[in-house]
Amino acid sequence: MPARAALLLPCLGAVLSAILPASALAERAVTVQGSDCQVWDQYPDRRKTIRWSGACPNGWASGPGVLSWSYDGRYDGQVEGTLVDGRLEGQARVTWRDGRRLDGNFRDGLVSGQATHVWPDGRVYEGEWKDDRRTGFGTLTFPSGNKYVGRFHRNRPTGPGEFVTADGGRYRARIDAGGKVSAGAPLDRPPQSAEASSAAEPDAVSAPVRAGRPQKLEEWLNQSDHLLRDSSR
Repeated sequence: MPARAALLLPCLGAVLSAILPASALAERAVTVQGSDCQVWDQYPDRRKTIRWSGACPNGWASGPGVLSWSYDGRYDGQVEGTLVDGRLEGQARVTWRDGRRLDGNFRDGLVSGQATHVWPDGRVYEGEWKDDRRTGFGTLTFPSGNKYVGRFHRNRPTGPGEFVTADGGRYRARIDAGGKVSAGAPLDRPPQSAEASSAAEPDAVSAPVRAGRPQKLEEWLNQSDHLLRDSSR
């Protein structure tokens, strides 16, 4: 079901990391083009040019405004929000040239708290974030209307959750740390037998993934609609 991760830019660590694999780059103060104003960039790149439309007291971008960035002169995206001493704070909207959008809360330049990430193909993640990554409880909705609802860790669904089909069917799910997906019995109707009911623990996955289903998370993310149809049989 879900999809590959991606995020934000300078001090805006959240923005560029939402679509790129998270990498530990050293935060660096960079100068805004055409001024002496500075911002904190967590993804420094010599090809990158940054512009800022707001105020710059004491040499640091601060207050409301629009911060945009380009690579080799080609516009890549922008963030509308409030900077404090060169870092995003509070609610902001990030938009990318490729059509992605993120609306959410920033803390020390990183997406933290509640945020919504929308992809151009129609996928939507709504839920908790920590330090630029989807971490906590969230819902990932696909263009088909199918959903995965559960816990995420560093952009990946992990642990117990639910598959929810577009027509309202609900199925228990569990994803282990290695990305293996297990789909259980429907949650919207009783077990087929009393024996099955007494044998299964309340939060246990009732049935492992059958042969032929994707076993790795990357495959599952790309074949989610098929997995949901299969688990409803």
